Amino acid sequence: MRKTIGITLIALLLWGCGKYKHLKPNPEIVPRESGYTEIIDKDKPFELKQNKRYFMTFPAPASSDYYLVVQLSNGTQLSSYLTQQFDKKPDTQDPVIKNDSKSPNVAAYPVEASATPYTWVIDRVDAKTFLNMEYRYVPRWRYQFETKYASFQTILAKNKADRQRLQGLGTTVSISTIDFAGELSELDRKTETLKKLQAIVLETESIFPGAIKGSDDRAYLDYLGIKREVDDELRFQDDYRIALKALQITRDGRLDNELFIRNLPEIMRFFENENRYPENVRREVADAVANRLSEIVPYYESQVQRKRDLSKIDFPANAAKNLYDRTNQRPDQRFSDFTRFVDAFNRDLDNLQSSRKKVDDLRAQLKRESWPSASFYSRMRGDVNRLQSSLPTFSRSDYGKYTNYSIVSRLENEVRGLSTQVNDMARGLGVAESLAGEINMLKDSGNYRGIIRLLKQHSDIAFLRDQY
Repeated sequence: MRKTIGITLIALLLWGCGKYKHLKPNPEIVPRESGYTEIIDKDKPFELKQNKRYFMTFPAPASSDYYLVVQLSNGTQLSSYLTQQFDKKPDTQDPVIKNDSKSPNVAAYPVEASATPYTWVIDRVDAKTFLNMEYRYVPRWRYQFETKYASFQTILAKNKADRQRLQGLGTTVSISTIDFAGELSELDRKTETLKKLQAIVLETESIFPGAIKGSDDRAYLDYLGIKREVDDELRFQDDYRIALKALQITRDGRLDNELFIRNLPEIMRFFENENRYPENVRREVADAVANRLSEIVPYYESQVQRKRDLSKIDFPANAAKNLYDRTNQRPDQRFSDFTRFVDAFNRDLDNLQSSRKKVDDLRAQLKRESWPSASFYSRMRGDVNRLQSSLPTFSRSDYGKYTNYSIVSRLENEVRGLSTQVNDMARGLGVAESLAGEINMLKDSGNYRGIIRLLKQHSDIAFLRDQY
């Protein structure tokens, strides 16, 4: 008898543990879009007992593509799920609706318009506690954006540059105290992160329904706001980078003229956008650059004086002139003289190379022709005569005090040498024109010995040997 009573008590106890208690919030759950609403029983939260099971009914929303979002302050103490096919029998596996949230205290369940309500089930309570819970019905696109928006704000906040530091350059921030390499490296890291964020923000616009885009919906306005903030921060970081590089070049270039001069275009970038900077920053960069401009010509003079190859002189005259203007200075006579020299040299070199190409083209035509007639040589001689009239001339007076540089002498020799070659070609074509008729008559009569004799008599005309 005692054994029967004991078994009955255990069965009743297990049955009691397996039952689900229905939690009925007051006020009732309303299935429409809103902010978070607290789940309470009149004026206090529901009490949950250890090892007990509970369920709560959530009506389906009026529209599809919604989330039912459940927020719990003590979610780690519970095991819960949402289903639309709830079986109150213990240990029955209900079909579970996927939770799209990665937060341990937030669940986001995709729900659709339906006549069948949803059931939120608590199948485990680890310890006695209160159900501190809020719920919300929200369109999926809105929840997805809000989740992304929160992460966007976090990333942006962590990767902003210190604007006070740029604005304080030359006043509260001394250039001598700046770790340019370190700051530029940190700035590059932040910019790289924000550029990735910028791309993601742009892609996020596709989340919004067509009717929301361009509207004054709060979520869309937040989207436009974060997009604007990211774009603005990237513009600022670009401005900051340009200013840092300009100051770094002028400071580090004190011991390295080549570093300073090679980066004149980088410095010019600052002045092209100087209206973006406060007056103290413009003044600080202008003063630093102005003190270095007088070093440009001496550096290039030494480089050109050692130059031996006949190639253009790469002198950033325009960039240097612009920097003189931007720093309210006038180029000195030395700068003007050197600029004229570079212009003259590069001009004469261009003319030489252009004429040399024409000579090469004429030689190629001569080489391709075999057993030419007198008319061919006459036509070629006309081309060469026209070339003679357009050959570059050379005057050392154009080079001023730089006339004794070795590249000037070499250029002069090349110009004069080309002129000699063209004159020789013109003379040779005249002789060839007079010989062509005789050579072709000898060929027609089969007198090749006579042809060889004529060619030997005029062996100084090289192209004749290639043609006959």
